[in-house]
Amino acid sequence: MGEVRLELLDQRWVEDVADLVADPQVLRFTRIPEPPPAGFARTWIESYEAARIDGTREGFAALAS
Repeated sequence: MGEVRLELLDQRWVEDVADLVADPQVLRFTRIPEPPPAGFARTWIESYEAARIDGTREGFAALAS
């Protein structure tokens, strides 16, 4: 079985998150607004970056190796 590594969620993941939130199954089974507002991926990641600075929340990208 492969390993999973976590990387901090930041702006380099915007395109991947945008693809993720465009998936109808992701929208069906998550609390992402439907339809996602324009720029949702970028602003969602920005909220995690701001929370990282004040220590209130953290977000990660899970990657299979």
